[in-house]
Amino acid sequence: MAVAITMPTDTLTIPIADVGSVLEALRFRPGGVYVFYDGLGECLYVGQSKTLPDRLRKHLTSSPFAHEIASVTLYFVSDPYAREIYETYAITTFNGKYNRAKKFEQRTANPLVSEEIDEAYFEIDELMREKNDLDAAIKDIDERHIRRPPRRKINRRGYLTRRYLEYLAEISERTDEERAEMWREQRERKRMVRRLVEIESEYRGIKDKITRLLRKLAV
Repeated sequence: MAVAITMPTDTLTIPIADVGSVLEALRFRPGGVYVFYDGLGECLYVGQSKTLPDRLRKHLTSSPFAHEIASVTLYFVSDPYAREIYETYAITTFNGKYNRAKKFEQRTANPLVSEEIDEAYFEIDELMREKNDLDAAIKDIDERHIRRPPRRKINRRGYLTRRYLEYLAEISERTDEERAEMWREQRERKRMVRRLVEIESEYRGIKDKITRLLRKLAV
């Protein structure tokens, strides 16, 4: 089963001569995937970083292919899981000349392993969709309801904390129906947070599986 992935639309292409002037401005943008090209438009290298300015500067000053770089295309991706997926997809699609890890030149030599890799990336894609849905649902609950109960309810003197008293005051202003709905959604929120923890664990397990499969292709 092939995975349908397209690169992000939030992108920026910069000629190498202009990179220095925009590095500082990039600090206000999320991390992402970067693709270096030579003067003929051939892909030199694909990478990803949460701090693009620092990583680009390092490549431009110390990479063995720095003298070949003519431009760089940036794909802004804030989620670290998504960056991993897009980086691997870009390496495979653009076939970076200097990329070594995550390349798939030998996929046709072992079609069964290649199919397992496709299935693994499909699972990651599904997990990312679920994670994004849960993040949006949690944000919606947080925006529509009062803040969650503070963890610390009793101070050192044995009295209720000021924050907890404020929380109780806010609750008292709600109707019985509103409070019942709030408690229901707070329980649902806890379930979603637990599921996010499970997703992170599952993601790491699938990522380890992909690493093992890639090693099989390299044999």
